[in-house]
Amino acid sequence: MFFAVIGDIMSNFSGLEQLLGTLEEEGIQRILHTGNVCNSPEHARECVKLLEEHSVLCVQGKQDRRIVKTKKHKGTDDAAQLLKQTHAALGSIAIEWLNSLPRKRDFTEEGLRIVLCHGAINSASNILSSTTSVERFRRERELDMADIIVCGGARDPFAFSVEQTFFVCPGVMQDEAGNIRYTLVDTESTPWSAKSIVI
Repeated sequence: MFFAVIGDIMSNFSGLEQLLGTLEEEGIQRILHTGNVCNSPEHARECVKLLEEHSVLCVQGKQDRRIVKTKKHKGTDDAAQLLKQTHAALGSIAIEWLNSLPRKRDFTEEGLRIVLCHGAINSASNILSSTTSVERFRRERELDMADIIVCGGARDPFAFSVEQTFFVCPGVMQDEAGNIRYTLVDTESTPWSAKSIVI
């Protein structure tokens, strides 16, 4: 099985459009997104529409939740204003879609149990990264003994096995050099692999 994983999109519509077009050309049908669709009003609604059109399996990121719940916050600083502007730009249908996203998904494909989440298994605020201790990853595995755990929120991609569980994180969609990237997971090879690919 091959599947692609996209990290934080952060309203980068042109990058998302290019990435999804590339995946379609390569015949990769299963695409996962680890959360954080938008962080500014520009093209926020268009990003949601693209994800829906391509049937991308998504979870809700921390930023998505902030935008959905923004009416409950009464801040007046620049960050709060940006959240409100993004909320308004999305419109009710896209807001409802973001609000309906779970923070964690659990599904089976080709006999493999996969967990997709933003952050740690039981906390979207607790981001796992390549520098997180092996002991912490073992604790995550104890919480959910899936074959593959795909997590998001970290800036940089990583992938490694802890006992019988393969952890994968795609990093943010646009790297520091401005390149668009995704992670391609291959379970047909032995051992399984996850490669960060720049398009």
